[in-house]
Amino acid sequence: MGGGNRLFFAAPFFLALIFCNVSIDTLTGVPGLTEKGPYHQIFIIGIYGFALLNCVAYYSKVEPIIIRGGIYYLFFLLFVVSTALSGTTDGMVRGFLYFVGAYVVCLTAVAAYRDDFPSFVSALSIFGAVFVFLNLIFVHYFPDRAIDHDLNRWIGMTIHANGLGVTAMIAVWASVMRLLSESRLAVKLLNVMAISGAFVCLHGADSKMAAVISGALVAAIPTFKWLTISRRVSPINATLICMGVTLPFIILHYVINADISLSQMFFSSIGRDSTLTGRTSIWATGLEIVAANPVFGAGFHEAVVHKGVAVRHFHNGYLDLAVRGGVIGLFLLLIVSMFAITRTLRIYRHDSYLGLGLLSLLMMIFIHNLTEGSFGKGLTTIWLLFTFVYFVAASSDRRIVSNPPGAT
Repeated sequence: MGGGNRLFFAAPFFLALIFCNVSIDTLTGVPGLTEKGPYHQIFIIGIYGFALLNCVAYYSKVEPIIIRGGIYYLFFLLFVVSTALSGTTDGMVRGFLYFVGAYVVCLTAVAAYRDDFPSFVSALSIFGAVFVFLNLIFVHYFPDRAIDHDLNRWIGMTIHANGLGVTAMIAVWASVMRLLSESRLAVKLLNVMAISGAFVCLHGADSKMAAVISGALVAAIPTFKWLTISRRVSPINATLICMGVTLPFIILHYVINADISLSQMFFSSIGRDSTLTGRTSIWATGLEIVAANPVFGAGFHEAVVHKGVAVRHFHNGYLDLAVRGGVIGLFLLLIVSMFAITRTLRIYRHDSYLGLGLLSLLMMIFIHNLTEGSFGKGLTTIWLLFTFVYFVAASSDRRIVSNPPGAT
């Protein structure tokens, strides 16, 4: 499926959510705008609405993807049951619409790019490069708006520093993947510049976890390809080796701090102190909530109230999902993740570029959720990518496995 058969506007829908969702703040003149802002609501409704119209217009191409969704749809059921059992439905409709809307947008992107993954990477790298350079320009010319002077962190055109860090990390992934498939020198140089600019943004945003992951992507993706293609190492063994490749990026941060303790080395490597910048106390609160609501959780609300205190973020995607969806939510995530990983490894044997892209995205998502929470949150970029990867893997596997190379 490519060229003239590609769904109209599929790329802008999906990429706009990734690169513009965190940047609507620039339309308001009010730093720190949340998803409740009117401009943001108009933007989100417009994206969801046009994506839905696209799905209807090209239903014959979207239907096979919908059918292959399988266990993913249990997330929708869990969202409704968990929130209903929590005793309050405040914000439930809006949250559910965000969840479903992200799914609809992903359907259009999967239908458009499942069979043309290089074009997806190309589009993502272009959007990423533009995003990076616009933010660098914004920081330079509008420092009062683009820098959080209280925390001394760049926010650029985004809502907060973490938003800038996550999006720069995605731009790094896209540019690295583009370098693997691109033969034109000028395009290679542009992607190298985009990667360099992304790391400048990561440094300015003081987003060390995203920076560590980005550094790992730069080293691990080419290493994985070399091991599996040139050295014929199995994808599973290559994954384990690439995990070892990431260690230098943690150690490098401490070359000039030889007297630092091992515990400080670990926590500082991901941009935290020994309490993970206060996260351990938040995690303790999260565990208390899970203990009180172990099965279905406390509901998928914007904020979970515990002892009179509303907590919006638990800074760990796995704990966050356990708080909101209980043990069932964690188990569902495990099953969905194992399904996606298994399908991706099978895809790699037939399409190494697609398999490598999906696998590296999954690893990025899983690692990032160690200190940030995005599982089950429809408006987060990471969840959007997770949904995209799942449906590409689910809908591509039957086609690839049933038509191996050389088959007629």
